[in-house]
Amino acid sequence: MGLHQALNKHGRAIARPEDILLLLKEKNIMTPHIAWNGEYLSNKQQDENFIAISTLNVTSVHRGYDCSIADPVLFLTCHIYNVSIEHNYNGHLMMYSHSGSTSTMKFKSDLVHFWFIE
Repeated sequence: MGLHQALNKHGRAIARPEDILLLLKEKNIMTPHIAWNGEYLSNKQQDENFIAISTLNVTSVHRGYDCSIADPVLFLTCHIYNVSIEHNYNGHLMMYSHSGSTSTMKFKSDLVHFWFIE
């Protein structure tokens, strides 16, 4: 999982990919201060993200995670770890901006894989 590699590289040691999802589920919260491509999410979008995180199947992470263009996992990661994220999604740059960001994580994905760049 690219997120697992990124968190470990950015000094936020996580033992297993499952631990990331468990942490996200435990700390699940609305993310009104995270902007996506310069715009903040509506309350409805935040509700949908909250539900998506709540219903994540932690045991299936080794079969992969279907990362979306405006992904709930990435929004919540920004909030929990106080980072911004640049995600090149199949050639389209998606920016998840945290107003109090201490660093930026960069990812790339195609139709099949998601990986950490820097």
